[in-house]
Amino acid sequence: MPVCRFTLGLSREQFLLYYQGAVRQIQVMTDERKTVRFPAGRLRPFLTPQGIHGRFALHYDAQGRFVTLERIGEMKP
Repeated sequence: MPVCRFTLGLSREQFLLYYQGAVRQIQVMTDERKTVRFPAGRLRPFLTPQGIHGRFALHYDAQGRFVTLERIGEMKP
């Protein structure tokens, strides 16, 4: 299964835009310098009072469809 890895740092206020409906997609730059977009709602399990901070691995299928997202490392806000 293909995977891309990236680092993400969002404050709680930045992620609040998702809850307000202003943001539907998150766009990140992977370690391979590729731009990837995925539904912002996939980050909800990782939200803390400080926001969303860490290293992540996004798994997708052969057609490029989202499969799963996992935290693979911590990062301080």
